[in-house]
Amino acid sequence: MTVIRTASQRPRVLWFSSSLYGNMHWQNLEVVRVGPESHADIRLPWQGLYVLGPVVDQVKPDVLVVEDGYGFRIVDLDRLSLPSIYVIRDAQVTWPVERYYAPLFDRTAVLQTPYMDAGRALGFRMEQFPPFSGTPPATCARLEPSFDRPLDVSFIGGFVSAHRYDADRHRFLNDVARWLPQSVSYFFGRGDPREVYPRSKIVLNHSLKGEATLRIFEAMSCGALVVSGHCPASLRGLLEPGRDLLTYRWGDARDAARVVMRALEDPEGSLAVARSGWNVTHRDHLMARRMERWGELVREMIRMGPWPVAEDEAAFHLGMSLMAVLLLRPVASGAEEAMAFEKLAHLYLETTLAACERIPVTSPYYSGGRALAGLVHALRGDLFMADATLKGVRDRLPRDLTVVGGRPRNGSCPRLPAQGRLGLLVRAGGRVVEAGVGLIAYRMGHGSGANRGGDSIPEVLSRGCPQAILPSP
Repeated sequence: MTVIRTASQRPRVLWFSSSLYGNMHWQNLEVVRVGPESHADIRLPWQGLYVLGPVVDQVKPDVLVVEDGYGFRIVDLDRLSLPSIYVIRDAQVTWPVERYYAPLFDRTAVLQTPYMDAGRALGFRMEQFPPFSGTPPATCARLEPSFDRPLDVSFIGGFVSAHRYDADRHRFLNDVARWLPQSVSYFFGRGDPREVYPRSKIVLNHSLKGEATLRIFEAMSCGALVVSGHCPASLRGLLEPGRDLLTYRWGDARDAARVVMRALEDPEGSLAVARSGWNVTHRDHLMARRMERWGELVREMIRMGPWPVAEDEAAFHLGMSLMAVLLLRPVASGAEEAMAFEKLAHLYLETTLAACERIPVTSPYYSGGRALAGLVHALRGDLFMADATLKGVRDRLPRDLTVVGGRPRNGSCPRLPAQGRLGLLVRAGGRVVEAGVGLIAYRMGHGSGANRGGDSIPEVLSRGCPQAILPSP
């Protein structure tokens, strides 16, 4: 595909892996979608690593946006010389991995408010694009709140896969249904929200960690009363519990059923809350509002230009992000998936080694690079067993990994001086060592953190810049 600049001269955005925002019907931007998806303008084969330089030369975009990069990585970001934005759609699931990839971008965009705070704490330049409703304004205007609807309560979403999040949701919805009286009509399952929400008095929201979801705003735009798990941090600056929606104790199915019944018994009060949520959504949370903000951000990025990133810095963060994907991605569930993962793991390990070799001894990332290389060599022996599944790998790996050193590309964290040589710390039980480097070795007490010789972990970390922590699998 050859892309030619149009006479309108709208900012041109190269949008990689367009799963949510990239599929909007843009008016203020010229969006060229690239990636493995079938709807992409420039379709690429499915693979773990991508080189975008040739595509950038062809499209000549003003800004690069990468959306939902969990499970793949772009290896030439530091050589593209254009402003870049990373969109983490499901941070409540993927943040432990994506926090390592985000430093390679000029901006990091998330949907959820708590991860704005988490990114800023790491020194990232953050943007928030909250969930929204795709309901057209004209349709939304016709769907005013009403309790003259045939369905008392509904939930639209998936909960039938083997994934543990779906299993938790399945148990929760079954319990809610068990606590509702037989006189209450409900629909819990997959369906078209445009068909179900306008017929529902109440829409129940259940999310992984109480985060705000598209479901909330889609339901509100259709005039339904939303009953959602109570998580004030996720709703901060978006909606006010009690005014715009009702809440139950997160994860408590009995309390959710109680709130639903109380709302049905008080139609006048429930309609007041539903109308407030409908007004706020119609004013602030329709797709058009998000598109306006995207246009503003893209133009701002063009004015600022790309944040310069050194090759050693890019190599370190690329290697860390690849290791994070390998160690924290879901466990392979079948033989075919296991074989695919083994092939991907080989590719990621070799790419990490190549990245580490590009880091010179004078670089502040040198010790971190050597530690990463040591981890790669340690994994090579354990990773490729007959089953090749991550469960087996996790059983043989240390429980916690901590990266120390390095400055995020889009943050203000100071560089670790080369003489610090802290690199990658591996803690197995009570013993702490620096993988592949062996410069730090001491013991810590279990639980209490008592020092048993050598510096404490906080004292060691305070000398450099704790870049991130990989939690236990």
